[in-house]
Amino acid sequence: MNNPLISIIIPIYNVTPYLKECLDSVVNQSYKHLDIVLVDDGSNDESLNIALEYLNKDERIFLISKENGGLSSARNMGLEFIKGTKLRSFFEDEKEQDIISFTSTHTFDKNTKIINKEIIKSNFIQIQKRYIKTNIENINDLLVQELPNSIIHFLDSDDYFLNDCIELCVKEMIEKDLDICAHGF
Repeated sequence: MNNPLISIIIPIYNVTPYLKECLDSVVNQSYKHLDIVLVDDGSNDESLNIALEYLNKDERIFLISKENGGLSSARNMGLEFIKGTKLRSFFEDEKEQDIISFTSTHTFDKNTKIINKEIIKSNFIQIQKRYIKTNIENINDLLVQELPNSIIHFLDSDDYFLNDCIELCVKEMIEKDLDICAHGF
C-alpha cells in the first residue's frame, strides 16, 4: 500500500462559480495516483461544459452525465464507476462479457443479478472513452457492486483540497495502517 490508488468522487450540480477551483485543487495535488470520477447530476448551467474541459485535459478523469437525482444518487453513481469496478471496466476495456453485480437491500441481503451487455447499452451511452451518459436517475435501481480495494474520497464540487492534502492523508494511513481516514466532516 505504498502508492495506493485514491478514487475521488465529485458530484456536480449547477456549480459553475466553484467548479474550476475544485477541479484545479484535485488535478494539481502533489499525490498523483488518483482516479477522479465526476458525476454531473443534470446541471442546467455550464458545469457539464467545465467538466468536459477538464476531462479532455487530464487522463485521470472519468465523467458520467445523468439525470438529476440528488447528491446521494450522484455519489452512488460515482461509486459504480471508480477504477476497478466491473461497470467501469466494461466501458474502458470494451470486453464482450456479462457484468455480475450485487443488489443490496436495506436489510443488507445480497441478491446476485446478472447485468448483460444489452442492459448496460440500453442504460448507458459512451460519448467518449472516459465520458458516459445515462438516463438512470438512481443507479441503485440497476446495481450496486462490490467495490475494489482502493481509497475513496468524496469532495463536494463547491469545495477544494489544499495542495498536499491527499499525500498527507495517504502517508498517515500507511504509517498507522489505517483503512479509513475521515477528516473535515
